[in-house]
Amino acid sequence: MDAGFRMLCAYDSAPQCFSQWPTVVLEVGVSESYQKLRADADWWFANLQGAVKVVIIVTISQKKEEEEEKKKKKNLMITFETIILDRAMSLRPLPHLRRRYKTITRQKITTSREPGRSEHSAPITVCSDESLLIKFEEAFARQPIPPELDLLLEPDQLRTTSRHFWEVRNLVC
Repeated sequence: MDAGFRMLCAYDSAPQCFSQWPTVVLEVGVSESYQKLRADADWWFANLQGAVKVVIIVTISQKKEEEEEKKKKKNLMITFETIILDRAMSLRPLPHLRRRYKTITRQKITTSREPGRSEHSAPITVCSDESLLIKFEEAFARQPIPPELDLLLEPDQLRTTSRHFWEVRNLVC
């Protein structure tokens, strides 16, 4: 599933409001491999003349347990990863590479839940208890005007998002 978000402006004085391309793209994969999602993210950066500022890759997976008695169970995991252009590398020519830019992972946050427990008794763990950041300038292609701030998805919001997804996909027992 792909989704893009672009600015809608209430005023006509900002030329950046007329971009037909999104500034933030969401790539979600349940059956797609991580490599395919990363290639999709690279496509957004390579083909839209710098309009895309951040791609959020959301990978939904079930990780097999290593322990012998838990072999039939799989941990439920969702990874939220923000991909951005590496400005230092993107400004220099890269003659040995076909593409003239480099992407980097700014953040990678994983939520997980043990399977086989009821929806309310299975805690959702957020690895690295930090907020997912989308800088205001990335989303709106301009500097914030106070009180405007960066967009933050707090750990509790990531837990709720994960819980809703698992409920919809019937992955909670």
